Amino acid sequence: MRCKILTLLSAVMLLSACAAQTRQTPSSPQENYVEGGLLLPGGAPLAEESFIRELADVQFILVGEIHNSYCDHTAQARILETLARSDIKPVLGLEMVSRDKQAALDSFNDGKLSLEDLPGALGWKSGFDLYRPVFEIARAYNVPVYALNLPREIVRSARINGLDGLENPKYQEWLPKHLILPMPAQQKVLADFYANAKTGMLKQKKNNPKQNKVAFDRFILAQSLWDCSMAENAVAVHEMTKRPVMVLAGTMHVDYGWGIAYRIASVDMFLRSKLVSPWRTRPVTDGKAENASTLPPKGKADFFYYCPPSMKSRLGMTLANSQDDYGDVVVENVVPGSPAEKSGLKKGDVIYEAGGRSISTPYDLHLASMAEKNGDTLELKITREGAKRALKLELPQRAETVKNK
Repeated sequence: MRCKILTLLSAVMLLSACAAQTRQTPSSPQENYVEGGLLLPGGAPLAEESFIRELADVQFILVGEIHNSYCDHTAQARILETLARSDIKPVLGLEMVSRDKQAALDSFNDGKLSLEDLPGALGWKSGFDLYRPVFEIARAYNVPVYALNLPREIVRSARINGLDGLENPKYQEWLPKHLILPMPAQQKVLADFYANAKTGMLKQKKNNPKQNKVAFDRFILAQSLWDCSMAENAVAVHEMTKRPVMVLAGTMHVDYGWGIAYRIASVDMFLRSKLVSPWRTRPVTDGKAENASTLPPKGKADFFYYCPPSMKSRLGMTLANSQDDYGDVVVENVVPGSPAEKSGLKKGDVIYEAGGRSISTPYDLHLASMAEKNGDTLELKITREGAKRALKLELPQRAETVKNK
């Protein structure tokens, strides 16, 4: 295996280039907050002109996302358009496309492959429409698009077989040169995520701590492979194009600079990254202590974009948080014939519990469904017109499970 595991470098030294800066935050009226609008830590709206000035000397703009949030991707498209129209002129790097698919992106970049034909060329079977606004802006402004991630089979092999799973000769060209393990703060977050998982390769075995430790170490290995690969590939794209790279990746790879930014700094500590993350709650900047949790925190990112939680679920419904009460997850739409409709869910239902978990965002429901076994039934607790009800939602087999049978 050609990738080499490094010891952790000084977190302060590596993250000095991407740490969020402290700013004074004036109070702002609620009506200033629009979906997809930019925010500073502390909640003040950020004008596009100021955003552009902040990025003038930055090599990497890391923009976080929840993969199945349409709002996140429309906000990312807006950011990309803002930067493409400016003197920054970035190229685009994607977590969601692995490097073995770069030939398809090259054809798209050259104008030889249409937007309609791109999903098939990438082998993107579902979810492409969520990212369509990003690709539309890339095409409209001639922004080159680059794949950053490892082929999925390599990460799967690492999760199953650990470091031995990376010895396959055909994997060598894709592996990162150095494998840098998570810093302690990120490892704690990953440990909490792993501890709550109940399904698939993350499911822990009862009364078998040794096996669980091995599985957790392999989970950490897979996460590190993702972050290191995306970081090294982003640096390579920057060196090749001599242009800033706007990277779209999941929030776990972006927030606090723990993931991709940490690894970029390990390649070259003088490379500068700025972080942009989604913020779900409408900020209330009245200075009252009870509203502090509505404000984007300093340290998590340099900038935020406002996207109320809304999600199109594979179960056949669109979910969003109520604008009046961010603890309510409301069913906005139900697809006829879908598992959601068959369960009895209706537009306007409020889901407050799923699989025994308290639900406060659409993403909580996504996690609850993913934590159950394929083909199981997920018990929902809802309110409808003030009355509480219990429903059973049948979970379809996920595509990867069906393929591997």
